[in-house]
Amino acid sequence: MKILKKLIWVALAIEIIVLLVVVINSNVDNMTLSKGEIYDFNTGWTITRQDGSSQKIKSLPYSEKSKAGEKIILSNTIPKKYRGMTMSFLSADKQFRVTIDGRQVYEFGVNDSRPFGKTPGSVTNFIDIPENLTEGKIEIAMTSPYDNYASNITGITISKRDTSILNLLKSNLGNFAMCIIILACGITLFMLAFIQAFSRQTRDGISYLGFMCIFGTIYFSIETKSLNVFYGNQTLYSNLVFLVLMLWPVFMQMYYINNLEEKFQKIFYILLFLTLTNVVCQLTLQILGVFDFMNMAFVSHILIFISGMAILFSLVCTLRKGKDKLFALEFLGILAFIGGSAADLIRTYTIHIGDFGKYSRFGMTIFSLLMVFVHILKVIRGYSASIAENARHMQMEVQVIEEKNQELTIANEEAEKAKAEAIAAAKAKSVFLANMSHEIRTPINAILGMDTMILRESDDKDILEYAGNIQSASQTLLSLINDILDFSKIETGKLELVQGDYALSSLINDVYHMLLGKAKEKGLVFNVDSDKNLPAKLYGDEVRIRQILVNILNNAIKYTEKGSVTLKVGMAEQQNADAINNNKETKTNDCTENNNTSDIENETMSYHDNIIDTDNKTIHDNNNVAGSQPAKNIIITFTISDTGIGIKSENISHLFDSFSRFDENKNKHIEGTGLGLAITKQLTKLMNGKINVTSKYGEGSVFEVSIPQKVVSDLKIGDISEKYNATPDKKKMKASFTAPDAKVLVVDDVKMNINVFKALLKRTKISVDSAMSGPEALEMIKDNKYDIIFLDHMMPDMDGIETYKHMKELEENPNKDTTVIMLTANAIMGAKEEYLGIGFSDYLSKPVQAAKLEAMILKYLPEELVTKPDIS
Repeated sequence: MKILKKLIWVALAIEIIVLLVVVINSNVDNMTLSKGEIYDFNTGWTITRQDGSSQKIKSLPYSEKSKAGEKIILSNTIPKKYRGMTMSFLSADKQFRVTIDGRQVYEFGVNDSRPFGKTPGSVTNFIDIPENLTEGKIEIAMTSPYDNYASNITGITISKRDTSILNLLKSNLGNFAMCIIILACGITLFMLAFIQAFSRQTRDGISYLGFMCIFGTIYFSIETKSLNVFYGNQTLYSNLVFLVLMLWPVFMQMYYINNLEEKFQKIFYILLFLTLTNVVCQLTLQILGVFDFMNMAFVSHILIFISGMAILFSLVCTLRKGKDKLFALEFLGILAFIGGSAADLIRTYTIHIGDFGKYSRFGMTIFSLLMVFVHILKVIRGYSASIAENARHMQMEVQVIEEKNQELTIANEEAEKAKAEAIAAAKAKSVFLANMSHEIRTPINAILGMDTMILRESDDKDILEYAGNIQSASQTLLSLINDILDFSKIETGKLELVQGDYALSSLINDVYHMLLGKAKEKGLVFNVDSDKNLPAKLYGDEVRIRQILVNILNNAIKYTEKGSVTLKVGMAEQQNADAINNNKETKTNDCTENNNTSDIENETMSYHDNIIDTDNKTIHDNNNVAGSQPAKNIIITFTISDTGIGIKSENISHLFDSFSRFDENKNKHIEGTGLGLAITKQLTKLMNGKINVTSKYGEGSVFEVSIPQKVVSDLKIGDISEKYNATPDKKKMKASFTAPDAKVLVVDDVKMNINVFKALLKRTKISVDSAMSGPEALEMIKDNKYDIIFLDHMMPDMDGIETYKHMKELEENPNKDTTVIMLTANAIMGAKEEYLGIGFSDYLSKPVQAAKLEAMILKYLPEELVTKPDIS
C-alpha cells in the first residue's frame, strides 16, 4: 500500500512537469483573442481650467486639485494613424463630453436619469475615433460634483475596439478568479449552514459569513471597472458599492456575536447599533438630497475598520485563554481582510481613481477560504459529537434493556443471550425492537403457557383465581410491550392493517369478558348494548378494532370510581357516512390515558382458546367480500360512556398526545405509559375512522368511534346479550381435534418453551419431539419423518433461519417437503414477510396461544391424520 501511495505522488509530479514544458514551449499568439497593438496616448495633452488658465501636461496620468462643479477641459490632437480605432480610459465620479473635430462623439453621466443622488460612478470608457478624421482635434470637457475629481485623469490607450475590451477583461482575469472563489465560498457557507440546521447542530452564524461573501463578490466585481462591458447601468453599480459598504459590517458583527463570549458580544452589539443607524441615516439623507453617498462613505469606512479591529482584539483575547485553536485560522483570515481593506482605504483618499478593491479583494479571498475550511471542520466536529451523543444514549438504552431482560430471564443461559442481543441492538433501532420483543415475549410465553395448563387442569377455585391473576398481570405486561412496538410502528409509518372476515358478536363477546373482571374489581356495572340489526359478519381488521375498544374501555374503567361503564354498538349506512363523519369534530382531550391495549397476539386466552373458527379468518385480496357479490359498506359506531372523573375543558386538546397525563396529584395511583389513546387515534385514522369526545369534568366522558367496514353476510347479529352474559363453562374447554398418528418437531433453545409447547398440544394427542439447537434438530430431521416442524428463530450458534437453510441442503432428508413454521417472539413490522420470503410455510408468534397453535396445525396436517370431536 505504501508503494502505491508513492507511485501516485510520482505520477502527479510527472504530470505537472509535462504541463510546465507544454506551457513554456507553446506559441499561442495566433490563438489569443486579445492580440493586437495597444498604443499609449499620454503625451501632448493640455489642461484648461474654468478660469481660462491653461497648462501643458508632461504625461498622463495627471492629478491636481479642483473644485466641485469646476469645468476642466483636456485637449490634444489625435494622429491620423489612429482613425477608426478606440480610445479607452478610466473615469471616476465625473461627467464629461468628448468632441473630435468639433463633433461630439461620446458623453458619460451628463444626461443620466437618477431617482436620487448625484454620483456618476467609476467606469472604463470606450470612445470610437471616427474614420473620417480631419484635424484630429479632441477635447474632453469634465465636471464633478466632488472636489479634486474632475482634474484626476488616468492614462489613455488606443487600440482596436475588440482588443481594448478583451485586454480589459484579460487584465482583470485574476480579479474575476478571486471573485468567483469568494462567491463559491459564500455558496459553500450557505450549504454548511443548511447542513447545520438540517442535522440540528448548534448554529454559529455561518449564513452571515455567506452573505458577507456574496456582498463581497458584488463589491469586488464592480471595482474591476469592467462590468459595463456586459451591462452599462453605472448608476446601479455606484449605488451598490455604497450599499455594500454600509451593510458589510452588519454581517461581520452578527457572526461574531454568535461565536464570541458574552463580554465581547456587548462590543459588537454597540457596533451593530451604530452600523444600522448609519444605514438608516445615509439612505434617508441620500433620498432627501441632503447629502450624497459619496460624501458619507467615510462613515462606512470607519465602521468597517473599527469592526475589524474589534474582531482582531476579541480573537487575540480568546486565543490567549487557550480556546479553540480554529480561532487562530479565523484571526489570520480577518487579519488578511482588514489589512487589505486598510491599504485600499488609504488609496481611496489619495489617488481618487482606480481599483479600490485591489488589496482587500485578495484579503477577502484568503478570509473566505479560511472560513470555509474552519466551518467544514466545525460541521464535521458537530457530526462527530452527535454520533458520540447518540452512541451514549444508545448505550444507556442498551443498559436499561439489559437490566429488564435480567429480571425476566429464568435461566443464566437466557440472560447471557439477552445481554448479547441487547448489545447488538445498539447497531440499529430495528434490531433493538426485535430483541426487546423476543426477550420479553419468551418468558411471558412460558408464564402464559403454564398458566393455561393450570386453568385447564385444576378444579381448585383458589388456584384458578391465582392463575387468573397471573394471566391478567402477564397480559398487562404484554400490553405495555405491544404499545411501545405499536407506537414505534406508527412513528415510522410502518403499521399496516391485516383485514379479514370476522364475527361481530365474537368481537363484542371478547371485549366484554376481557374487561368484565376489571370492572367487577372496582364495583362498577359494565353494560353492553348492541343494535340487533347489526350484520353478523364484517370485513376489516378485527384485532385493531378490538385494540381500540379495549384501550378506551380500559381508560373508562380506570378513571371511574363508582357507577357504570357502557359500550353501545350501532351502525349507519354508507350513504350516511359522509354526513356522520362531517358532523363529528375529533376533539382531543388530555385525560390520563393508560396503555393497556392489545396487539396482534394480545387476545384473551381464558375461555376462547378451545374455539377455532376458520371461516372467521378469511383474508381477501380484493375489494369484493363474500364471493363475487360486491360488499355493502356501513359505518359501525362504538360509543363508550362512563360516570368517571371527566376531563377539564383546557385539557381536551391534548387528550391524544403521547405520554400525556393530567391531574397527576389526583391520578398518580393509576398506572400506564400514556400511549393507549395516542395509538387509538392513529389506528382509527388508519382505518379512515373518526373519534369524537365529549366530557364534563366531575361527571363523566363519552367517546364515540366511527369506522367504515364491509358487510360479508346479510345475517343479523340479533340479541347477543345471552352470549356475553353467560358464564363460560370450563368443562367445555376441549381440544378442537385429535391427531394421535401425527408427529411434529419443535426446536427451541429454551427448555421451558418446549415444555409449554408440549403441554398446549397434550389434549390433541400429537406426538411431539423436541430439539434444543439447530445441529441437534438437523440430526433428528435426517432420522425421522415429521408432519410439521416448528423452528424458533433466535437461537445461539445456529438460529432458525440458518437451520432451515442447512435442512434444505441435506442430501438424505425425508423432510424436504415437510411444512416448516417459524416459531418466534419477533413481533416487529415485516417479520412475517421476511420469513415467508425465505421459504417458511407460516409464522407463529409468541406468546403461543392454544387456539392459534391448534388452528395452524389443523391447517397444515393431512386430513387423514385429523379426528374431529363428536359435537353431539
